[in-house]
This record gives sequence, C-alpha cells and structure tokens, in this order.
Amino acid sequence: MKKKLFMSLFLSFCLLGNAQNYLGENYVSNKNVNVDGLTKFVSFKSSSNIPLADATTLLQQILQIDEANTLEKKTTEIDNYGAQHDIYTQYFNDIEVAYNSYKVHSKNGRITSINGSYNNIALPTNIANLKTDSEILNIGLAKLGNSYAINASQNMAGKLVIMPSAFSANKQDNYAYMYKLASTIFGLEKVYLDALTGDVLLKDVLMFNHATAPKKEITEAQINYVQSKKQKDLLFKKFNTSFLDAGTAETRYSGTKTIETLFDTDHYSLSDVGKDIHTKDIQNTEPIIVQLTAIFNGIDAVDALSIPFEDNDNNWTTAEHSANKDTAALDVHWGVTEVYDFFLDRYNRNSFDDKGAKIRSYVHVGTNYINAGWIGPSESEGCMIYGDGDYDEAAGTGDYDALVGLDVTAHELGHAIQGAEGGLIYQRESGALNEGLSDIWGAVVEFHAAPEKEGWILGEDFVLSVPHGFRSMEDPKLFEQPDTYLGQFWVDATPAGCPTPGQTNDNCGVHTNSGVLNYWFYLLADGGTGTNDNSYDYDVTGIGLDKAADLVYSAEVSYIESGTNYEAVKDFTIEAAIQLYGGGSPEVLEVEKAWCAVGLETAFCDPTAGVSDFGAAIFKIYPNPADSELNVTSSKLATGTLSYTISNTIGQLIQNGKILNNKIDVSSLVKGVYILSLEGPDNGKHNHKFIKQ
Repeated sequence: MKKKLFMSLFLSFCLLGNAQNYLGENYVSNKNVNVDGLTKFVSFKSSSNIPLADATTLLQQILQIDEANTLEKKTTEIDNYGAQHDIYTQYFNDIEVAYNSYKVHSKNGRITSINGSYNNIALPTNIANLKTDSEILNIGLAKLGNSYAINASQNMAGKLVIMPSAFSANKQDNYAYMYKLASTIFGLEKVYLDALTGDVLLKDVLMFNHATAPKKEITEAQINYVQSKKQKDLLFKKFNTSFLDAGTAETRYSGTKTIETLFDTDHYSLSDVGKDIHTKDIQNTEPIIVQLTAIFNGIDAVDALSIPFEDNDNNWTTAEHSANKDTAALDVHWGVTEVYDFFLDRYNRNSFDDKGAKIRSYVHVGTNYINAGWIGPSESEGCMIYGDGDYDEAAGTGDYDALVGLDVTAHELGHAIQGAEGGLIYQRESGALNEGLSDIWGAVVEFHAAPEKEGWILGEDFVLSVPHGFRSMEDPKLFEQPDTYLGQFWVDATPAGCPTPGQTNDNCGVHTNSGVLNYWFYLLADGGTGTNDNSYDYDVTGIGLDKAADLVYSAEVSYIESGTNYEAVKDFTIEAAIQLYGGGSPEVLEVEKAWCAVGLETAFCDPTAGVSDFGAAIFKIYPNPADSELNVTSSKLATGTLSYTISNTIGQLIQNGKILNNKIDVSSLVKGVYILSLEGPDNGKHNHKFIKQ
C-alpha cells in the first residue's frame, strides 16, 4: 500500500563547487527533452548509484532553478514494490505554479529516474496591480459566454496561481485565478483566467464521459431548482438500527450475483456500508443538473436528489425490478464492488483515492441518456452517473440499452483514480491517455471478474447495433480509432490542428486517439504480429494481462503527470518495467517492442525502421515529434558542420543538407515518419527515427 508521508520541506538549491555531475554519460541511461529544451525525463544506469541524499543537487543540475523559484516536497510515497517516489511542487514568489511538479524515483536509497514539468518563472514579483478574483470572474464570464452565466450569482472564489507557458493558451507564463465553474453546455470545468485581463488560459474538464452524446441546454426552471436546493439543509441518514446482509441479484447483463446490501427496519437497499459503496436512483435528473448541484452545493446535495432502490426479501429478481430498467442498478452495485475488490486485492488500494472515499453511483440519469460519466469536483469526492440508453424493449427500438456494463463501471472509476493521481489534463494527447487508461482498467477488471465477456470490446453488453461496442482494444480501426501514432484515424491534436479543445471536437480527439494506448496494451498483454501504418513489421510476445496491468498501474500512480503525452508515457512504462522486472528482462523488451508496433520509437525497434545507436547516445535529437525544426546535439563531437539525410520509411531520399546551428529545418516535410541519418565520429551512419507532426 502506498504510504504517504506529508512533508513541507522547502529546498534551497545551491550547488557545491565539488558536486558530482550526474548528467554525464556514465550516469544517464535515457533523457527526454521537450520542444523548449526543457528536461522532462531522465533515467539512470543501474551502475550510477546516485544517493537519494543528492536529490537536491541532481534537480539543480537538471532544472537550473533560480532564486525566484523553489520546489517544495509535498509527499513521499512508497509503492507496492518497495520503490520511493518524492513529489515536489513548484512555487514562484510563494505562489503555486499550476501543473508544474517534479518526481524523484528511488529504490534502496538510490535514485533510478526523475520526471516532471518545470520552467523558471520570471514574472514581476509585485502583484499589487492584479485584479481581484471577483473582478476577473466577471470579466472572464463575459468572455466565456452565456453558457457560464449561472456562475455569476454563486460568488465563486478563485485561487491565485501561476499558469506556466507550457499549458497556457497564450504560451506565456501568467498570474491566473483558478475557478471551478459550471457550463450549461460543457459541464464542470477548472477554468484558469488571466489575473490581469480575464482571458481564458486553460479549461480542464471535471466530468469524464464514457462516450460522446448530445448535450441539452439547461432551462431557467432547472437553474431555479438548483438555486433552491442551496437553501435547504441536507439530511443524513443514520444507521442506528441497520445492518449489512448478503443478497442475491439477477443483474441485467451478468447473471445472478451476490451483493452486499443494507437492511433497515423492513427492507433492503443497495448500500455496502463496509466498503462505503452506495447505488441509488437519481430519478431521471438531467446530467447538467447533477453537475451544477455537485459544483455549487457538493456531492451530498446530489445525493438529496436521489432515492434508494429497495427490496423486501433481499432476493432482487428481474420479475420485481425490470420495470424502468431498475435491474441496471444491480449491475452497477455488483460492478462497483468488483472494481473496488480488484484494486484492493491486487494493489492494496483503498477506494479510488486510496483513502477510503465513499463511492456513489446514480442510475436513471436523464431521459434516454446515452452516456455514463464520472463527476469529480475534487481528488477525494465524486460520483458516477449512468444513463438508461434509448432502447425501448416494448417497442423494440433504440441502439443502446442501459449503460451499466462492468467495463463501463471500471472505466469510470478509472477516471476517479486518475483524478486522484496524475490528474491528466482532459484534452489533446494527455486527454487521450486519460481515456486509454480508463479503457485499460475496464478491460482488466472485466477479464478478472467476468472472463466470459468480450474483454477487449468496450460496451458490448448494451450496444445493440453492429458492431456491438464503443471501442475495440484488439482492433481499434473497427471503430475508426488509430492503432498507430499519427496514423490512420488519428485526430490532429496540436494547437495548429485543433486550436480550441471543447465538446464539439471531443477535446481534440480524446476518445479517438486513445486507440493507440489501447492497442499497445492489448499487444503487451496478448501479443500480436502485423504491419503498422508506418510500414513497420512487428512481432510482440505478450507478457500476460496481470504483468501488463501492474506496470501500467505503477506508471500511472508514480510517474504520470498532468501534461504527459505519448512520448512521455512510453518512457514511463519502460522505466516501470525496468523497476518491476529488471533491466534487460523479457518484459522490458516486449514493452519496447509494443511501442514500436504502435509507431513510437524505442531502442528495440527493427534496425530497418531507422533505430540503431540509442545505447551509444552519440547524438540526441529533439523534439520528437517535431513541428518545424529538429535540434541535434552530441556529447562526442561538434554537429555544426555535419551532413545529414532524411528518408522515408521505405528508404526514399526526401531531404539532405548540412546542420546549421545545431538545427535542421523540417518545416517543408509532410506529416509522417522519417529516418534522419547522421555521420558519427567513426564515419559510420547513425540513424534516428522521428515523427513530423
């Protein structure tokens, strides 16, 4: 179980004159640098033996922290495998820098890797000219539009933070206020507004949907209804005369199951007080009302909108509960318990936040609502909502039955876990990874609890039309998802290709681009052969579902951060495999081969695809993927006069020339995968695969 030791230790980073240089080739195994030249990830050779006591020196060497910026160690976590993870948050002028943090990973007192987001902030330290949070809210609401008007009467407080350039819409560091706001179209969001102008710098979703479905505009009557709820005291049920009992449930999709229920006076309800799992009827309350209530009044107020499902003898039969699709609640209650037990038994995780948070599920949300979702106002509070779908059994019409399959329940609780851990921003590549991780847990839990089901298909229980599912992890293209990074069906998630993430573009393709992570996991678990969209032939031997799940869990809770992209999660899963199974192990090899299969370069990609001398580290090229130019550096020779060639993956020459100022202009290349060939100190060719985005 993770042990969290909360600390408040400010670090003053001062390098001693004789401090060891830990960035030399004798120490570094792998290094990832982003487009701005900032270090995102470094792994160290097993022989490096960097003591954890030198973490401050190491961070200073890598990040070059100046006097105006500090890192504060917030937590120390010990994972299930004995590794330690120290997590630092960045501050500028004693103000938290949103989304910027760094992690130091160690085992047996020796640092194994570091990763994170950091940049030195250089804003004016006098903040007297900043507007107040209430002033900025009024300005910002006008810019956000009418769907946010409901927030004007709520006196929503803003938290002053620094919004770093890497996450900001204007690509600059800014003072900003963070608000939790509700939109009648977009639902719950964390919204960051410039503290001087009120400009929108970032919107981060707080409700995660299993699939996209049309949104309804909220009515004036609904707004008034939520307002009236705020004036009422919440009633808390007392369990003085109640006790738990084991019941029998005829679920809608999974047969007869045993469930824990609560007996109270003369009836049973769907509550497992021991695990704090509760399933209730939200009485067709529209999803936007649930969201508004959650953000303005809290999750307890959402509960006040619901009523319990009840049974007289604790034998929950279809004959008794088929009306209004009430049997859907039995699937949810059993499914949540299965998810809870899986994470507790395998990872010793106590609920989604690992602190025993209450798990609330609400069935019958909306009318014919074709969706399910997790609403998470905070890391340790939230609820799941489930729609009934549009299927009318009597009329025989509709394509979706109640969206309460086991894989959906595990998927939504996967979002809850992600919110409590890495908190991946729900847009672009990080949002696609957020969706992919939830799909992974949907499949893993279903294979464990219901192996008779189609584990690699999500939504097979309730999607009634061909091809009977939402997504396929085994064959993403079946549902028009990519199985290759930047390949067929990939949605351009760059700011150039998708300037403004939102509902109309699925936050720049989060439910589509997740297919790459899904297929990588499928190959890692089960194995497979084929040719990807880059004409790369792959042959992956599966390591088994449990081992694959273990390294994903390790990467998710210990390495992933808010802005993690595909390149970073590749590094994190390789590092997790090294720590779990050992460097050079068959498991590490298959992790890397699976990434090659989905179009992301690793040390073990077939040499004919352009990867050769990674171990020698003669050249470093970045960023990868590249937009307009590649940076080329070398620890062994000057690169300013070197010749280069760029070829496509079948060997055709596309571009050649000399490196100028350590840069190669690739702006004229079309989007795709290329091989950069450079001449090394041994007069040999050194090939690197890169992606032009």
